[in-house]
Amino acid sequence: MPEHSKIKTTSDWKKFPAWIAGVGTEFNWQVIRANTEDEVREIWMAEHGNDGQSPDSVEVTRKEKWDGKEVTSRMWFNDGLGKFCHDCGYETWKNNGGIVDRNGFVVCEDCQEDRKIEKAKERRTA
Repeated sequence: MPEHSKIKTTSDWKKFPAWIAGVGTEFNWQVIRANTEDEVREIWMAEHGNDGQSPDSVEVTRKEKWDGKEVTSRMWFNDGLGKFCHDCGYETWKNNGGIVDRNGFVVCEDCQEDRKIEKAKERRTA
């Protein structure tokens, strides 16, 4: 959870609107709880430093359906946002074959195939 001057306890974050913020196609997007877009940009810039970015380059999107909720990998991924594959660490999205497995881990299409191969090997040697 981003540091926010008005968040004093772990339950206080639920009182703030949910937003996502990041830069274009970079994998630096995150959920930020704040009242306004300007506050979101201020928090994002404070956490990421300059990184060659200006506050205007930070894209901000309001996520009302996430208000008051702890955002899980499943929620993030099913909303069309990219994640790193749990198994290999590469970027993946739902629309390119990635899934969230029964344990809540995001797995890319290639690693899903690798898991199937490993299961088949285990069955043959069992």
